[in-house]
Amino acid sequence: MVNETNKVISSITEELSCPEHEEADTKIVYHACKINYEANIIIRTIDTDVAAIMLGHMHRLNDESQVWMLTGTGNNLRYVNLTKIYEKLGESICRSLPGLHAITGCDYNPSFFRKAKLKPYKILKRYVEFQQAFMKFGDSKIIEDNIEQQDLYNVIQSFICYLYNVENINDVDAARQFLSILIQCLM
Repeated sequence: MVNETNKVISSITEELSCPEHEEADTKIVYHACKINYEANIIIRTIDTDVAAIMLGHMHRLNDESQVWMLTGTGNNLRYVNLTKIYEKLGESICRSLPGLHAITGCDYNPSFFRKAKLKPYKILKRYVEFQQAFMKFGDSKIIEDNIEQQDLYNVIQSFICYLYNVENINDVDAARQFLSILIQCLM
C-alpha cells in the first residue's frame, strides 16, 4: 500500500504470519489446517512437496472440508482431489508421506541413486513399522529423546536396506559393503 506521500506502507497480521514456518509449502498447509469450518480448499501449485505435506496433515482438517490441488500450466491445468486420495490411501500412509517424500527426494534432498518414488512407496505401504517411523519425522519429542532418535534412525536404515534389496541387513554401511563385494564378485 502507498500513502499520500508515495511512501510504501506495510503491515503484518501476526495471526497470518506464522513465523515458525519458513517455507511457503508449510505455510500453505498451516493455513488450510487453520480453517475450522466446512470449506472447499483449492491450492494452486505445481510443487509435489505441497501435495505430500497436505496429505500428511489432512487428518487435522474439518471432516467436511474438501481439498483440491490445481496444478499444471497454461492449457494443461487440472484439479487433483487430495481428499479422495487421502480417503483411498488412509491416514497412516498419508501421515507418513511427508517423511517418505523428504527422504526419497524433495526440494532440498536428492533422491537415492537409481531409485524413483514408486518402490519406496510400495515398501512403505507393505510395512507398518516404516509408516510409523516416517510419521515421526519432524516430531519435536524425538529431538529430546536420544533413545527414540536412535530407534527411528535404525528403522530408517532398515528401510534404505529394503530399498536396495538387502532386507537381511539393517545397517546402511554394511549393506553398501555387501553390495560392493557382490558387484566385484560378479565382474
